[in-house]
Amino acid sequence: MSTFVEAAGGATPMLFDIPNVAVTHTLARLDVPSSTAMRAPGEAPGTYALGCALDEVAYACGLDPLDVLRRNHATVDGESGLPFSSKHLLACYDRGAEAFGWSRRTPAPRSMRDGDELVGWGVATATYRRCGRRPRRA
Repeated sequence: MSTFVEAAGGATPMLFDIPNVAVTHTLARLDVPSSTAMRAPGEAPGTYALGCALDEVAYACGLDPLDVLRRNHATVDGESGLPFSSKHLLACYDRGAEAFGWSRRTPAPRSMRDGDELVGWGVATATYRRCGRRPRRA
């Protein structure tokens, strides 16, 4: 018997500081062959799903999804409580927004087209923690 945990919410407390959100995982014993990550470790589809949900919340509240990410940006790790030695996520958001022309987008779903095709723009954050790595030196 083996144990497989798809920790899809694992990156959430590292990325976002949202006091009224709790991320939990529950394991269930199943009588099936052991699984493994599909396409990527659990944090990858987990951060994608979280990004989609935050886009939808932002639209429903009349907010810019990028502003929602900025407002809830974590400066300390939500699990350890320790400050990050480096985290340049806000600068990445700014650089990406500039590169894609985020300020010129139409925020309503199904409102942007490229010829006959619908074009949708959302924003999400993806990360994968590599625990146990040694610090980089110049």
